[in-house]
Amino acid sequence: DGSGNTAICSFQIMLVDTQKPEFDADITMPNDTTVNCDAVPSNCVYHGPLVCTPLTKNDVHDNCTASGNLVVNYNEVSTQNPNPALCSHYTYDLTRTWTITDCAGNALVHVQKIHVQDTTAPVALCKNATIQLDKTGKVILDPQLVNNGSYDNCAAFPYLTFSVAPNQFTCANLGPNQVTLFVTDPCGNVG
Repeated sequence: DGSGNTAICSFQIMLVDTQKPEFDADITMPNDTTVNCDAVPSNCVYHGPLVCTPLTKNDVHDNCTASGNLVVNYNEVSTQNPNPALCSHYTYDLTRTWTITDCAGNALVHVQKIHVQDTTAPVALCKNATIQLDKTGKVILDPQLVNNGSYDNCAAFPYLTFSVAPNQFTCANLGPNQVTLFVTDPCGNVG
């Protein structure tokens, strides 16, 4: 004060880090999307045109924690049914989560939701066949006799269903007959 008296007060200041880590400017995280079952993207992040690789510590930064000390975690949860004979094996949801945590426990979280669907019909490939009537003058055509390598973009051959129309013949049908082969995948798409 004016007489030269001085008072001193000491106190503590607590410094805290409350800022989350950030992605580097050249990183583009993937958005939510819907894809066909044969086009599920990998878990990469974009580093510019045509460059997509998994997220690493080199792709993030923080105000206090060095990039090398950040923790980068990736997690994927899928609702895919393990049975390839069911449609839910080809139509399901993926949830991908990237979490970057600094030394103070601050976390940057990015979630991508992917809806996977099967909307593409199988490809039916046919071939001509000659069949013989049985002793009663009848025959039921096995679809595999006219199948010539039909396929699906997602389901393997054992999980495809084959049918033909017409499928029954009698003496009244002697000679050439027009037959249609149908190939159905587990989701009901027909080719």
